[in-house]
Amino acid sequence: MSTSTIPIPRDPTDDEALALFKTVEEKFPSRSLGGDKWYVLLLASIVGGGQPGFAPLLYKELIKRPEYQTPEHRQALMRRIRETLFKLIVIVGVCKPLEAIFDIDAITKPEDKDYTFSREGWQCDEANSKRGAAWQGRLYQHNQEGIDNVLASQKDFGM
Repeated sequence: MSTSTIPIPRDPTDDEALALFKTVEEKFPSRSLGGDKWYVLLLASIVGGGQPGFAPLLYKELIKRPEYQTPEHRQALMRRIRETLFKLIVIVGVCKPLEAIFDIDAITKPEDKDYTFSREGWQCDEANSKRGAAWQGRLYQHNQEGIDNVLASQKDFGM
């Protein structure tokens, strides 16, 4: 009986990640997000793609830029990062975004921490429920019926 080994890919190095950051910024400017928000797509991709440990490296690179030289500007950056990671939860779950948050927080200077709460005043009301259902309908438009059929017998996961 022969045995074979399955090659395990190595994680990218910091230098490889930095090269990726530069390439994404240069080649994929976003008209819908704005040319200065390329990192939103990159952050969602690296965290959702299983490399949340590179989030602090991206943060460190961003705060070197002239537009992030004051605590207020770095706090605004953190709000955008936090919003990106929070929205990513519905796609990849909470673990990877939370790992990225903890890793970024570990390198964030006290004066750069942002203590605002973007969901302050949020209500789980009928309007919110309708917006959520509409979003889910767009996201799962081609397979919602199949999902509903499976979850009909798995009430802990469905409605």
